[in-house]
Amino acid sequence: MTTAEDHGIFYDVFPVALGGGSPCACCFPSALLSLFIALFLIVHISFSVLSYVVPFKVGKTILQYVGYAMHAAVLAVAVFFGALMRSKVLRDWFFFQFALMVIAKDKPADVSRCDHFRGISGRVLELGPGPGTNFRCWADGAHNITEWVGVEPNERFADVLEQEKRKRNVTFPTRTVWLRGEDVDVDAGSFDVVVGSHVLCSVSDTRTVLQQVHRALRPGGTYLFYEHVAASEGSAAFYAQLLVQPALFFVGNGCQFKRLWQELSPDAALRGFDVSLTHTTVPIGLSFLAPHVVGAAVKR
Repeated sequence: MTTAEDHGIFYDVFPVALGGGSPCACCFPSALLSLFIALFLIVHISFSVLSYVVPFKVGKTILQYVGYAMHAAVLAVAVFFGALMRSKVLRDWFFFQFALMVIAKDKPADVSRCDHFRGISGRVLELGPGPGTNFRCWADGAHNITEWVGVEPNERFADVLEQEKRKRNVTFPTRTVWLRGEDVDVDAGSFDVVVGSHVLCSVSDTRTVLQQVHRALRPGGTYLFYEHVAASEGSAAFYAQLLVQPALFFVGNGCQFKRLWQELSPDAALRGFDVSLTHTTVPIGLSFLAPHVVGAAVKR
């Protein structure tokens, strides 16, 4: 069953507009449409007012054409998002292209993430590896991984995963299961470590995924997580997250800003685990993506 946390902070702030306590992903198109209508009206009214204020005919003409361009830009973006809303194939393709840009160069956030994932050993299950971002964490041989299995729903990443594996000189055996985290089917107790970074924001049912983690791990096995989360309520990042959330849902593989620390708890979805969790701010250029929870959960 999908929990309230799976729908993120957007629904907590706008409960009436988004279904009166019955939140679902289908509400985002309405929110996004409202945003584009508001932008269009703001542009239209702003340039209409300016055309009366500017006294020169040349200035009025320039403003008129700039206004046309702004209207066209808003409409073009609206059409683009409309296409994303209607086509999962297009959403998968767009996220694939975005992921390629992310992996193209090393970033400051890679340091903290790789520090967290280095030194692991045994059979490793990674949730949502995407283009193989975490392979760089094991490129220097700082591990004793005997086998790596990735669970990834987007098959567009198949070739990129192999390319990244060769680029990082990864020598341990790898294979990928093309399924959602909710549907992963592995032998119970067959993994020593489960790794997940920036994946729980986009799953439809956090608790089901974490139950699969519990099933996959042997007793004493470790789940390492590195996830961006909802910012502190009332902060600038919190309001930025509210603003970008409807669009991010469609361009970011269904990603939502969730209070994941509520689920990553031995009293919630991580029952049967000893959990160590830290709230931190990761050096990412976009401030609304900076709030993270980082931690480890050891299966009893």
